[in-house]
Amino acid sequence: MDVSDDLEEQLRTLARGAAEGCSTARARQLVWVAGELSRFAAEIDPLPSLSDLLSTDLAARYLQRAGTGALRARSAASSPSTAASNRVRAACLTLLARSAGLPEPSLDRLPTPALSTRVSAASTRQAGAELATEARRGRPLPTWLRHALVVELIADTGMRVGELAALQLSDVDLATRTLTYVPRPPAAQGKQPARTVVLSPPTLRALRAWLPLRERLTALTPHTSTLLVSVHGNHDGDGARRPPGLPLRPRGLARAHRRAVATLNARRAAAELVPSTLGLLRPADPRAPQDAPPV
Repeated sequence: MDVSDDLEEQLRTLARGAAEGCSTARARQLVWVAGELSRFAAEIDPLPSLSDLLSTDLAARYLQRAGTGALRARSAASSPSTAASNRVRAACLTLLARSAGLPEPSLDRLPTPALSTRVSAASTRQAGAELATEARRGRPLPTWLRHALVVELIADTGMRVGELAALQLSDVDLATRTLTYVPRPPAAQGKQPARTVVLSPPTLRALRAWLPLRERLTALTPHTSTLLVSVHGNHDGDGARRPPGLPLRPRGLARAHRRAVATLNARRAAAELVPSTLGLLRPADPRAPQDAPPV
């Protein structure tokens, strides 16, 4: 059974209305939930009205169905959603009901997802050393050298992936052995003051190994100013060839890290695997970064 055009349009309009005054991320989530509700409604015979669809009974059934991954639009093989995704769905259902002037569905409180465990600072350092060792053995040299640096920078500073991707070559001062970056915490209001940290010997070694390689990678992209750049050529959406040495976006950096540590974890003998998520390498109890010495 196909969902009626009328109900689908009602949900789209409702999502746009509910998004007023919300963040861009919440607006996207509302559109996402409206799409899932359309697919969920199409499974019900007879087709429910909008008020029925947002009632407690059907809203709870929607959450259960969506939690299995069965309502995804683009995934051929469904897999269960995370608890965090279901909490987002529940919040969006409440906003949609309010926007429609309907009673909020009375949903059981969804459990807070368990926090992922960060690795110890010593394990982060060990991972950086192993990445550097693999590079010296002639593994895919640019990738391993870059991610050895990424891991050491995280151990020194606790930087997030967006902060890493934003680093400029000019942020590094080898003469004073310091790095300056702008923190970007998720809940921060406005731009944060820059922070300068003293780099550890392992990070300085990783930098000195990466910088000459970065210079070669950016031979065709001399205007690239970011510290971390792509190590392979690629194609853009139109099929045009893109050379290596281009800035890495946060998502691309995270994907590259996952690929690098998947190979590393398959080889290493340590019991504690390197996390595939960069954020889990941040020190669990980070010490305040050292102030830079006076120049």
